[in-house]
Amino acid sequence: MGIELTYLLSALLVLVAGSLCFAAVALARLRATREVLRAQLATQRAHFEQMERLANVGSWISDTSSKLLDASPTYLELYQCSLAELPVTAEDFIERFVDPENGERERMRELLATRTKGQMLTGECRIRLKDGTRKWVHFCSEPIFGEDGAQRGHRGIVRDVTEEREAQRRLRETTMLLREAHRIAKVGHFHWELASDRLTLFDDFNEIFELPAAQRFDTMSQWMAYMIAASEKESVAQNMLRIAQGLPYHVIRRVVLPDNRTRYLEARGMPQRDVSGRVYAYRGTVRDITEQHTQLLQLTRSEERFRRLTELSSDWYWEQDAAHRFTFLSREETVSSKLPAKVVLGKTRWELFPQALSATEWAAHRAVLDARQPFFDLVTRTYAEGDPDPIGYFSISGEPVFNAQGDFVGYRGVGRDVTKRKLAERALAAKSAELLLANEALQREAARREQLEKSLLLVIESAMTRAGSQLHEELGQDLTGIALLAKSLEAKLRNTSQAAAGDAKYITDLVNRSIQQTRLLSNSLSPKIIGDGGLVPALHQLAADTRMRHQVEFNTRLDEGIQISDDIASRLLYRIAQDVVAFAVLHAGVSTLWISLRRGGGAVLLTVGSGRWQEGVQSSQWSIADAIAQRARTIGATVRSRHSNDYGNVVRISWPAMLAAPTSANLPREKSEK
Repeated sequence: MGIELTYLLSALLVLVAGSLCFAAVALARLRATREVLRAQLATQRAHFEQMERLANVGSWISDTSSKLLDASPTYLELYQCSLAELPVTAEDFIERFVDPENGERERMRELLATRTKGQMLTGECRIRLKDGTRKWVHFCSEPIFGEDGAQRGHRGIVRDVTEEREAQRRLRETTMLLREAHRIAKVGHFHWELASDRLTLFDDFNEIFELPAAQRFDTMSQWMAYMIAASEKESVAQNMLRIAQGLPYHVIRRVVLPDNRTRYLEARGMPQRDVSGRVYAYRGTVRDITEQHTQLLQLTRSEERFRRLTELSSDWYWEQDAAHRFTFLSREETVSSKLPAKVVLGKTRWELFPQALSATEWAAHRAVLDARQPFFDLVTRTYAEGDPDPIGYFSISGEPVFNAQGDFVGYRGVGRDVTKRKLAERALAAKSAELLLANEALQREAARREQLEKSLLLVIESAMTRAGSQLHEELGQDLTGIALLAKSLEAKLRNTSQAAAGDAKYITDLVNRSIQQTRLLSNSLSPKIIGDGGLVPALHQLAADTRMRHQVEFNTRLDEGIQISDDIASRLLYRIAQDVVAFAVLHAGVSTLWISLRRGGGAVLLTVGSGRWQEGVQSSQWSIADAIAQRARTIGATVRSRHSNDYGNVVRISWPAMLAAPTSANLPREKSEK
């Protein structure tokens, strides 16, 4: 029994030892496998982080169940923080990183509020880092769910899109500048689809070509029917042939608009091809070249007239050999010297007529001849004996002559008597000097009249200002006193006679209404332009008074930052707006008005618009147009107006504020209590 127990124990010990050895081997293998997995995981993480850096993308994950918050190095680098500094909640993140300006935080909170359970959230926001740098980031996050289906966190990615945003901003600015350049150069772009005849016009075509705002062109046929004159049909047919062949085209069209205005348009088109090479559309530009074309026509006509006059005005023809000696004259004697042709032949011009030019002029002329260059309108002179002033002038023009081998063989040209012209030029020069003096006198007179006009406007404005102030200070105060007395009388009569008290109340109402009308009239005569903020408050007051007095809708769009230091300009701009509003309300019967004050193109733009005029009121009845134009000219402003019974009426005043020096108007200052 003891021996069997001994064997049993020995076997058990062997079994235990074997198991321990097997466990040790398995544990070693497990540790090796874990190290391999750790190495692979580290490699994958490094590879993932490298991919994030290359893509400029950062990632993050938050697990509320395990309280895990992790972020990639790219993410931490983007937000300039460590893992320990990362905010845990969305609200902490907003307070820590989202830019507080321009309502960015409120917009981010609203975006997070729209997130529903289980949905991915994407968007962009502007962040402000601890060094003050602002960046735009694009983010994308999704929820994480556990095995039980409960949401236990979020994970997502972020990307720095600051450069993209900046590129988009620069693109918008460039596009705006390009559109402005096209407007100034009167250039428009178009896209024409051949199959559908659909026409797409870019830029502000109607404004560029001064077309009605409501005019639309949806097809090329509509454009050609409206813009192309009947006389251009043959040219159009030739151009359509090029289009049918898929070739680029460049044409100049004469356009007669419905209002009988003639314009000249230059159109360029390039074919657009699909992947198969088929032309499916044309893309190009249209430019208004009316001014250039008109000038070119005038220049061509002028050149033609000059050529014909030159041909008709030649008096004689001459030829010279290579040594500049005369070899032929078309007349028996030269007009300039009365010398017989046989005396002139064989001699040079400077040998025959040494006094015809000065030494310097002869040297310059001979240099031209030696260079074998043509010369035009060389004016020579003749003198009477003992007279220092020329009595005759002759114009000589010539060109070099070469034989078939290219050798120089001499000159040939024409001559004509220009004595009358030169004498007329001398008389014209004397008259020009007289006209210059007269013009200077006229300019001084015009300046004096302009100053008188400004002075007259100042006197009128000063008188209106004083009248408004006196109306407010004297009549307004008297009426206020009467109103108080009437109110007191009403109170005293209330206990004695209701009828008398009613009469007193009626008097009080009439006086209060008179006070209100007095205030409105005072504001109209003496607006708060000086001392209370300038033109903007005065225009606000004009709108408020107009609403109260005429019960009309009056909207304002005024740039509160505009401050005009020129008192005269402020007042005249206000008077112009006041006149337009008064005419629209009292004569045109409008029920809606609006006024705008803004900067644009280096100028201050004041625009007054109204609804449709009553039937029968025509633009020719606009009785204040001359007064408005006069006021505008006084301050160097321009006025443009558009009147339409269908779309309303707009008057725009452009005052070049950057070019105008401040003017001190000697006007009374309004009191602040007004």
